[in-house]
Amino acid sequence: MTRRSIAASLWAALTLFVSVGPIRADGPALDRHDGYEGRWVRTPHAQAFIAVRPRFRVLALSRPGEPSLMADAAHPEYGVRLAYMEPTQIDDSFDPGNQPGRFIESTPSSATVQLAASAAAELRYTVHVALDERLPRLRLRYRLENLSDRPRRYAAWSLTSFEPNGRIVALFGAEARPLRRIALPWWTRMPQPGYAFGRRTLAVDCGRPLNGTACKIGLASDTGWVAMVRHGRALVSAAAYDPHAAYPEGGANITIFQMDKPDRRWCEMEQVSPLTDADPGAAVELTETLTLIDLANTPAEPDALGEAIEAAMITP
Repeated sequence: MTRRSIAASLWAALTLFVSVGPIRADGPALDRHDGYEGRWVRTPHAQAFIAVRPRFRVLALSRPGEPSLMADAAHPEYGVRLAYMEPTQIDDSFDPGNQPGRFIESTPSSATVQLAASAAAELRYTVHVALDERLPRLRLRYRLENLSDRPRRYAAWSLTSFEPNGRIVALFGAEARPLRRIALPWWTRMPQPGYAFGRRTLAVDCGRPLNGTACKIGLASDTGWVAMVRHGRALVSAAAYDPHAAYPEGGANITIFQMDKPDRRWCEMEQVSPLTDADPGAAVELTETLTLIDLANTPAEPDALGEAIEAAMITP
């Protein structure tokens, strides 16, 4: 038997002895991982650590017995974190996602977490996470509630960070010759040594030095996915794209960001919801899936790499 099949068999045996019903917020003590407190969710196909203290994060996602592609928590930016735009990044953008959370309920393979309210932003996140019972996939539903007494227009924002090792890959569009709809902030310098442009693919080598200390590029892509590729494996983030909606920061629904300072080095792939009007008490939502895939080969050429990822993707 392979290591993966052994792990699956052990999990199946274990579930015979545990309850799969929901555990309320006053359930068992929290686990510890990388200096954070939270809970593991597990299936035979994948496992993820959902941290709630000192702040909300998804700090690991892997198949049983394999290392996570996400970096450890050496920096507070690592893992999956949350923010918002109104309608661009502002001073309080990261405050709602940097709050501690509490488990409203959980099962062995899912959890619902409510973060503390952000007094600065007057917003509050509630996050439901669930592992797929058949695939190495984590589904995350983010709900960002308007706690103010006025109507607002904002977007939910998810950021998945990694150590700067590997390539982040995204398509400009589903067509064979898509229009390149790119958004660059004024402070991003061009050219960038790590950027490789194909006919329909952008591949960013995150291990290459930056031209500058930070770099950000946004794409308006109807494919809705972006992937981190390393050592024959990929973590694919996907979210639905609405061609009729208004997206923040120049219309980009997908963003690739890099930071390269002596004490702060990471790269990240980002998803953002459309800008949405929310009355007091209403919420803006974003649903994201994170799927682990294996790649038979990882070509250097961007379009070939993009096609390899598409061919390996597991459909819902």
